[in-house]
Amino acid sequence: PLVGSKGCIVVAVGVRVMYAVVLSMTFPLIHYALRETIMNLFFKPEQRTASVRWASTAVNITVAFFTALNVPNIWTPLQITGAVAAGLIGFVIPSMLHLSAPEEEKTLASKVQASLLFSLGFLVGAITIWQLFTGQLTG
Repeated sequence: PLVGSKGCIVVAVGVRVMYAVVLSMTFPLIHYALRETIMNLFFKPEQRTASVRWASTAVNITVAFFTALNVPNIWTPLQITGAVAAGLIGFVIPSMLHLSAPEEEKTLASKVQASLLFSLGFLVGAITIWQLFTGQLTG
């Protein structure tokens, strides 16, 4: 090894500590967006009380905790997240933005291109997820 056996242990512990720090810093940001989305999807504005927010928070943290305990390999969820994000950012969002533009700014060719790009984004994500679950793509 480059740093010796004791150095490897120090590096491994350091990586785990930094990973825990990063997760503890990003979780509140992600959780807030998730909670707001859940509140908007499932509750009417008059139902969004403090007790509902606390219950939603408790459920989200419980699900995250048990998921973390039961997922043996972190790379599988990261690959799924990456595949979905890449498909959305690279293919789906640009095509949806174009398709939602005013009609006078679009031609038939641009509509066809945007529709094909939209379909390609879902195809790329679906194939990647299928490969992950069938074991053809490993982390």
